[in-house]
Amino acid sequence: MSPFQPPRLFARARPSKERPGMVSMEDLKAYASHALEAPAGEAVRRVLAVLEDVCQEPVQFAYARNLFVDASALEVVLMTARGHLLVAAVQAGRVRVRRLPAREIVETVYEAAPAEKDLARLRVGFRDGQALVLDSATDCNEHWRFKYANSIRALARMLAAATGG
Repeated sequence: MSPFQPPRLFARARPSKERPGMVSMEDLKAYASHALEAPAGEAVRRVLAVLEDVCQEPVQFAYARNLFVDASALEVVLMTARGHLLVAAVQAGRVRVRRLPAREIVETVYEAAPAEKDLARLRVGFRDGQALVLDSATDCNEHWRFKYANSIRALARMLAAATGG
């Protein structure tokens, strides 16, 4: 690759076999390529195409909210190697991407019940009053809850490392 070409977003995503039990970029790409006729498949393809255009950093974390619940409310959350969170959503036929730098995080609140391994919730609060909430009970269907809960746990650990908490 020439030094003038931006790195490919998906070329640096870790395959899911390296992170078993978590939702991965590979899972999202596989869903987008197999769900050709499903509205969610089209939404994922559109969001991933825009993210690949705007994200110039390696991706450490991927999470798709509402993928299996309501494709019209799909949001894809990425965490880059520098600790930035990118939240992409389809709104009025366009893909909107918000970049939320780790330095703007003022609090993270992680909630889980040790007896229920498929339930986890993370609230990330930002300096400007915005909040990002990930919840395995509402962000996916019952078949994916365990992977989503593991992904939320992993993001909580990554954010603690990125923010020094």
